Amino acid sequence: MSTEWSLKEIYPSFESEEFQRDFERFSNFREVFNGLTLEDNLESIKAAIAALEEFSVLSSRLGNYINLTLTANTTDETANKYRTLFGNAYASLNSAYTKVYKFIGSVETDITADEDLKDYEFYFAEAKTTIQTSIIR
Repeated sequence: MSTEWSLKEIYPSFESEEFQRDFERFSNFREVFNGLTLEDNLESIKAAIAALEEFSVLSSRLGNYINLTLTANTTDETANKYRTLFGNAYASLNSAYTKVYKFIGSVETDITADEDLKDYEFYFAEAKTTIQTSIIR
């Protein structure tokens, strides 16, 4: 039994087409957020949720790959480069993400009327509470 872990299930390598594609998509996610029509209707709400989900998956997958690589080798130059680039990209997305999150916290449309959205009822309630009780106003 090997005592080494493999990250190939996340990405084959930093140079792989999959990693490069996802990193490019993540780095340009501001365009996705800014392209949303944030109107209080089911179509806009579904589009916002889809964007937030994709953002969450991309950021988790990329962040985990970078950080787990660095856990095994803190001097890995490529991983350190991408950690910096990832952090910068994440920071640049903050205002666009916050705008979408605030929208989710402010919707008044009955999301339980939609089969897909009613599964997000807790998420919407949490966003509403966060918006009302924080400085994200």
